[in-house]
Amino acid sequence: MKDDTQKNSMWKCLSYALNSTLVLLLFFSLGPHLSEAQEVTVGLKGGLSQSTFVDNSSAGFATGITGGGYFRYDINSAFSVQTEAIFNFKGADAKSGDLSAPFLRDLSGEYEIRYLEFPVLFKLNAPLGEVFHASLYTGPQLGFKTQDELDGQRLDELTNNTNTVVPIEFSGVIGGDLAVSLESFELGPLNRIVVDGRYTLGLTNTFEISDESPSIRNASFLGTLGVEFSI
Repeated sequence: MKDDTQKNSMWKCLSYALNSTLVLLLFFSLGPHLSEAQEVTVGLKGGLSQSTFVDNSSAGFATGITGGGYFRYDINSAFSVQTEAIFNFKGADAKSGDLSAPFLRDLSGEYEIRYLEFPVLFKLNAPLGEVFHASLYTGPQLGFKTQDELDGQRLDELTNNTNTVVPIEFSGVIGGDLAVSLESFELGPLNRIVVDGRYTLGLTNTFEISDESPSIRNASFLGTLGVEFSI
């Protein structure tokens, strides 16, 4: 019952994110008619991730690092599109029996799966005075696995399988950020500091699982600190 409740909660969150994306896309279609000064911004960011596995898993959270860069296109003062390229840690801290997939059930330790990820985020922006700006966003994310280990040892060696971890992952993202303007300091192209928090949920299986095996997916909370430059 607990697993069913958790799953339903996750899917409700994802459903909300996808519906929000459709609404924002509708607004963006009106962008040319609403637009003010359009602007492109470049950003760099880094921080920490807390990740685990959901669906048929009782594994705990594992901590890793995340970081990368992004471009943000401001359609107008209220709406923008942000594309990112980030390296991200995912995984979980699991004991023997925490994962229900047969080839993982007897393994224990910290799963470390690294991805190169490309989110496309649709942002709703709101100024909070002259200095602070807040945003809410949602969107899809495509990830490519670059490395997978369990306590430093490759998973393929432990499971005697090829491609234990699915090489490509599709995820949903929902989150928000708070930006602090630095324009009054006249620091050249550097114009904002941004604190960002988001939740990502895998929409595809993390592991190569047969039809008879239960699904296991990634779920992560990310917190980052970034800087932005106008171009």
